Amino acid sequence: MSLRRIGRAAGESLAVIALLALTGTPAAPRPAPGAAFPPSRLHVDRLENGLTLATLPLDEPDLVIFVMIVRAGARNEIEPGTEGFSRLIARLADRAPAASGRGPDPDGLARLGARVSSLAGPDAFVRTIAFMGRESLEDVLRSEADRIINLEIGPESVRREAAALAAEAGSATAAPDLRLEDALREIAFPFHPYGRLAAAIRQSSNLPAETAAAARLFKQRFYAPDHAVLLAVGDVVPDRLLALVRRYYGGWEKSNFDLAAPAQSDFAEPPRIRIAWPVPTRARLAIGFRTPPLEDQETVRAALDLLAAAAFSPSSPLFERLVRRDRTALSLQASFEIRRDSGFFLIRASAASEDGLPVLEKAIRDEVERLRTELVPVAALLAARSGRQRALLLSLETAEGKAAGLARMIGLTGDPESLARWNGLYERVGVSELREAARLGLRSAASATAILAEGEPPTLPLPAAAAAKGERE
Repeated sequence: MSLRRIGRAAGESLAVIALLALTGTPAAPRPAPGAAFPPSRLHVDRLENGLTLATLPLDEPDLVIFVMIVRAGARNEIEPGTEGFSRLIARLADRAPAASGRGPDPDGLARLGARVSSLAGPDAFVRTIAFMGRESLEDVLRSEADRIINLEIGPESVRREAAALAAEAGSATAAPDLRLEDALREIAFPFHPYGRLAAAIRQSSNLPAETAAAARLFKQRFYAPDHAVLLAVGDVVPDRLLALVRRYYGGWEKSNFDLAAPAQSDFAEPPRIRIAWPVPTRARLAIGFRTPPLEDQETVRAALDLLAAAAFSPSSPLFERLVRRDRTALSLQASFEIRRDSGFFLIRASAASEDGLPVLEKAIRDEVERLRTELVPVAALLAARSGRQRALLLSLETAEGKAAGLARMIGLTGDPESLARWNGLYERVGVSELREAARLGLRSAASATAILAEGEPPTLPLPAAAAAKGERE
C-alpha cells in the first residue's frame, strides 16, 4: 500500500496528531491522562553516528511497527538539477532488495504478512513496516538497514525508476483542485522548493541516467544517520532493540551536512495566477499565506491550525453568510499545512461561475483583516478544540495510529518527544493568541492568489486585493 500520494494531506493533519488540549479554560473537557498517548513510555537513545532510536512499548502481543524516518524530501532539492531526487531515492529504497541482490527478496515481507507503506513528502521520507511476530524483528532490521545504507544508484536503476515515476507524474495534475494548489504554491514560494513540488514530481519522471552520480551525492548528504530516526512501536523491548540497531546501523556513516534553506522575502505586490481549465467545471479560488518557520513562534503554529477551524468551518459566520445565506459560494474551507521551513495557511472557495469569484475574494480578504484585529468568539475556539480533540483520540486508538503520529512529528522536528511539547503549546492558545497568530501569520505581503475556471478569462479584469496594497505591518 503506497502512501506517497497523500503527502499533501499529511501536512494538514498535524494538529490532529499532536493535540491533547487547546485552552486553559476550566470548563473544557479533557481526556484522561495517558488515554490517547502515554509519553512516559517512550524510550529515546542516540547512537554515536547521530542516529536516533525511539521505542514505544505497548501491550500489543506480537505486533511490531517499525518506522524509518529520514528528514529529507523535496525541501532539500535546492541546488539546480536536484529536482525529483527525493522521490527517486524513496522509490529506489522501496525496491532496493530486488535491485541490489542483497538481503531477502521483496516477497520476504509479504510472506511475513507485513503491511508496508512509504511516504515521500516535502520534508521527510517515511517507510513503515507493521508485522506480527517479534521474533522476526532482527530479520526486518537487517534487511531494512541494508536497504538504506547500501542503496545502489546507477544509470540503469535511474532509467528504470524514472519510467515508473512517469505514470505518477501524469496523474498528479489531473484533478483541478490539485492543479490549483500546485499553481498557488509556485507563486507563493518562488525561491523555495516548496513552490516546486509539482515540478519535482514531473522532473523525477524525466531524470537522465547521467544524474546517477549527483543522486548518489544527494543521498550521501541527506539520507544519513544524523538526519534519520528509527521508531519501533508495539511488542518491543527497548534494550534488545537498541542492541540490534547498534549491530546493523552502527556502521552507517554520518554526513555532517547541514542544509541552509532559502529565505522568503515579502512581496511588493501579492502575486496571482489564473488557470484555464479545458472542460466545464465550477470556478475555484485559493488564497495562501506563508507563515513563519517551524522553529519560530511555535505557539503561532498551534493557533493557526485552530484558526482555520474556528473562522472558516461550516459553523463560522463567514460560511453562514457566503454559502448558506447569500449562496455566493458553493464551498468554503481552510487548512493549515505545517512544514519545517514555512507553513501555509490555505483558504479555498468555489462558485458556480468565474463572475462570482471577485465577491468571494473580497469577503475572504476582509475576514482575514478582521481576524488580525478582533477576537474570535470563545465558543468558536472551544468548538475547534473539541473537534480536534475527538479526532486526536480516534487517530491514536491503535498502535499504528500512535506510530503514524510520532513519525509525522519526528519528520518535522527530529525530536521523538516533540509530541508532548506540542500538547503543551495547544494548551496555551486562547482567543488573544488566535488574534496574534492571524497578525503574524496572515499577512498580505506573504500571500498569493490563484483561480481556476473554464476557458478564457472574462472581459472584466479580476480585482487586485485592494486591502493588501494599503496594509501596514
